[in-house]
Amino acid sequence: MKKVLIRNYVLFRSFILLFLSYFKKIKLDNNKKIIITLLPSHNNLGDHALALAARKYAETYYSDYRIYEYDMFDIYRYYKSIVNSYNSNDLILVVGGGNMGSLYLHEEFTRRFIYLFFRKYNKLQMPVSVNFKCKSQLFISKIVYWFSRHNLVVCCRDSFSFKYVKDKFSFLDVQFIPDTVLFMRQHQTSVIPSGVGICLRQDSESNLSLKERNDIRTKIEHYNNLVREFTTTPLGKSFNVNNRESELNTLFNNITSMEFVVTDRLHGVIFSLINNTPFFAIKTNDHKLEMFVKDWCCDTESYSFEDFNNLCLSEDLLVKSTQNFRPYFDQLNFYVNKKYFA
Repeated sequence: MKKVLIRNYVLFRSFILLFLSYFKKIKLDNNKKIIITLLPSHNNLGDHALALAARKYAETYYSDYRIYEYDMFDIYRYYKSIVNSYNSNDLILVVGGGNMGSLYLHEEFTRRFIYLFFRKYNKLQMPVSVNFKCKSQLFISKIVYWFSRHNLVVCCRDSFSFKYVKDKFSFLDVQFIPDTVLFMRQHQTSVIPSGVGICLRQDSESNLSLKERNDIRTKIEHYNNLVREFTTTPLGKSFNVNNRESELNTLFNNITSMEFVVTDRLHGVIFSLINNTPFFAIKTNDHKLEMFVKDWCCDTESYSFEDFNNLCLSEDLLVKSTQNFRPYFDQLNFYVNKKYFA
């Protein structure tokens, strides 16, 4: 009941902001520009890293464009001003992540709005994981996506999502690209790593009970006395375009100084990768982490809690990768430019 009330409130607020956009004017450049939207309005640093990476992608490949960023409420609030400044060379970057589907309906509702109400814009959906467990929501998204198909490229960040979209949304232009955060350069440090990092979910995507979480910590303590817990969703903190990079750099410096990381968060894995820190990935009840590890980490595994509990922690079990992901984004940029601007 609480979730339904929150969802209805969010939808009502979005409609009000859309109505007000006809009266609230802002000045946008009429020349070519990049509009980055679906920015998070919550405290998940993984999602803010996706938004920052989308910004760096735009700055790298479209350095002569003016860049604007709008979160999931601002895109309604400034809708009228944005469409009034339309230029045929504009490009909308829709921030990716694990929110395409029926699990996070605020994000999916806003994505539908962007696809449908900005139909004449060229749009690039940055890499997503897809999960429609509700058939009615899948049906609605199919209709909206179909009307938006001509000016839309959708990137999927795992093979399950890629095959799913190719099957359920066969009319879409779909590309297989790694998570946007992997676009960011790897961090280097001269600090000697110490301790083991733990970053575990405490939400509906977790497979772990409280006892299992405690057992993991105990097992790591037997391996290494220094256990360093961290989170990508800190309580009592808020992030925005002004402070997200400094907060992420603080977290990255912390991860870089760890011997390895044990995590069931996808961005716990990805943050480890871009900071050259080995990791041990534990499966969740969602496909995205398991498929990501298999797709992009050299055919290695993500482990269940039972696997973790029955195995001794050793370097042989840790995932390490020095792969350069930038060529995938170079190819994507070449494809998008050829499709939209050739």
